Amino acid sequence: MKWSNEWANKALDYLKSPKSVKADVVIEGEQSFNEDDTQLPLQKLLAFLQPRFHKIEKDLARLPKGTIYGCNGVINKKGNKNSISAVCLYKKP
Repeated sequence: MKWSNEWANKALDYLKSPKSVKADVVIEGEQSFNEDDTQLPLQKLLAFLQPRFHKIEKDLARLPKGTIYGCNGVINKKGNKNSISAVCLYKKP
């Protein structure tokens, strides 16, 4: 698999409008954290995305050579919580 900046940008588009992007595999999630949570953003991201990756690990391993992917996310403040939305998109050649 190869990282694609284009697909990282498409991942951001996907977060705004999921039907606007066609990907072969999509891993997405959203989680809220208290505003005073001291974890780094990456730690928070891994807390809710890592289990999703483990669930489809075998499917990802079966993607053909030349598959490209990109990931992106946004953090929004909702009251006294911060909400993180993230997605990784995979596109077969």
